[in-house]
Amino acid sequence: MQFLVISSRRTEHFTDEEFQSLVAEEGKQARVLYGMNFARQIWHRADVPGACQIVEAKDMAEARE
Repeated sequence: MQFLVISSRRTEHFTDEEFQSLVAEEGKQARVLYGMNFARQIWHRADVPGACQIVEAKDMAEARE
C-alpha cells in the first residue's frame, strides 16, 4: 500500500543552522529508504521548507514507524 507523507520543518522550534547541520545525514537516510523500496518518490516543497514523499508500507503503523 502506498502512503503520501507530507512534512514541514518545525521552524518555530529549531534554527536554520540546526536544520542545515542535518541535511547530509537526512540525504543519506533518504537514499537508504529508497534502496529498501520504502521511499518511492521524494519531492521538496515549494510552499514551506519540508518534503513530500510516497512510501510503500503494509499499513499505516508501518508507514508511521
